[in-house]
Amino acid sequence: MAIFFACLHAIRRLRVPVYAVGWASQAGWTVRGLDGADDAAVLKSFRIFRQVALLRLTSHRYGKLTLWLMPDNADPDTRRRLRMRLAVLQTVEGEGG
Repeated sequence: MAIFFACLHAIRRLRVPVYAVGWASQAGWTVRGLDGADDAAVLKSFRIFRQVALLRLTSHRYGKLTLWLMPDNADPDTRRRLRMRLAVLQTVEGEGG
């Protein structure tokens, strides 16, 4: 029975009510819901795997989010710019700590 509930919980988490994620130097990260409303988010961690970016964000409205940016849902230039921004962020955090 516990396995059933664990699977049910995992399946519910697959349906992410997020339409888009954005970043701006002044505003930081934002998450846009399927209803079109924006919510501020905080990047908790990230990983880059060749052509795939994994972003872990938290937002007040959506809680913890794990988002995969795959080659089929973003153009190469967008993924390249994101990798560059994340690399700068990683460098700045490394110097500060």
